[in-house]
Amino acid sequence: MSAAPVCMAATESVSAAAKANGADLLSQRWRGDLRRLRDQAGGDPGMTETLLAGLPGLGGAGAGIFLREAQGVWPVVAPYVDAPMTSGKPPWSGCR
Repeated sequence: MSAAPVCMAATESVSAAAKANGADLLSQRWRGDLRRLRDQAGGDPGMTETLLAGLPGLGGAGAGIFLREAQGVWPVVAPYVDAPMTSGKPPWSGCR
């Protein structure tokens, strides 16, 4: 079995309840709009990452993935560079 399916299975282990709790928190605190979360962080990428990581079902890895992708449309968090980007290893290389 290749490493990618194992990693995917690991990310799928987050319970539906945790994801629902994260969605509820996002709806209550930021009215379902991630731009409000970003604005609350004052454009600070580290604070944005912290707020995202606090969403149940997302965590630090999910926050990093989100910010790597979002920096293209959220210039205020660019350049976003985290440990997986600087390690030179593919993000799935640590999965077993």
